[in-house]
Amino acid sequence: MKYIGVDSPLKRRVPRLSLYYLQRVITNPVLRRASISLLRFWVACRTGRFRTGAGGCSELVSALRTDGIAPLGQVLSDEQCREVLLHLADKCVAARGAVPFIVDARPDGVAFANYALADLVTCPYLLALSNSPALLDLARQYLGCTPTLSGLSARWSFPGESASGDVQKFHRDSEDWLAFRIMVYLTPVDDASGPHVYVRGTHLDRRTARLPVLDDAAVHARFGARIARQTGAQGFGFAVDTAGLHKGETPRRAARLLLSFQYSILPCFLYEYEPEYLATLPHDPYINRLIVRSRPASGGREVAAGELEEATLGGVA
Repeated sequence: MKYIGVDSPLKRRVPRLSLYYLQRVITNPVLRRASISLLRFWVACRTGRFRTGAGGCSELVSALRTDGIAPLGQVLSDEQCREVLLHLADKCVAARGAVPFIVDARPDGVAFANYALADLVTCPYLLALSNSPALLDLARQYLGCTPTLSGLSARWSFPGESASGDVQKFHRDSEDWLAFRIMVYLTPVDDASGPHVYVRGTHLDRRTARLPVLDDAAVHARFGARIARQTGAQGFGFAVDTAGLHKGETPRRAARLLLSFQYSILPCFLYEYEPEYLATLPHDPYINRLIVRSRPASGGREVAAGELEEATLGGVA
């Protein structure tokens, strides 16, 4: 997926950006709750799923609702992580301002690099993990409806002397009316390897239309003990509501590879989604429609994601 740009058709760009900024500017808690309730009902009508289910995630859901972050423990074994890393070892990564490169041949000055979606959907375990019953049950309970998998990424953060870009400074995300991420460390992360840092409870703050980047000193002075540094072994995962204040610390010693799944009520309308096609899709097509789709039968025409979106309410995929 990519950000909507000026090269996007106007008839798509205007409604999508309007929908994106609508959820940014409605900051009144009562209006937001009412809007979310209506969207949940709309999703239920569209999917025919009026029950969100009640599995074994109640404690995790409670922690996520209260703190905005909840540890999941080991979600991938060491062997599974090794297989993932082996699959990605010869794949190129993309970084702003650089020609795609293999990680072992990283150019000087590159702080972040991302794998292509095509390499992630064919990677062992990743789609299966994002569609595991436990994670989907957590998503259904937290969002209150059938979730949309609206993001799948794997990003390297490389060692540096200071923060590079806004993601390594305290900030908030506002990608949908309600959304959260599952983050998994594919490399071991200690205090010197760029741990994720989160300010507990700040996802409950009243939303702001602006999303400022905050100074570390100001955040520490105001929140102190509420700041959580999430370290973990290879394969460790945690759920996080990124509407709360958070950042990824700059690695000082070892590079970090972070796998991320985002679950939301709707797509994030700031992005143009370009789902990959697989011969078969063993997972729920509605949940996965923005990331991956089943290839049409021989002779059938592949329908572009944009065509499907334009055939739905307000361009909502």
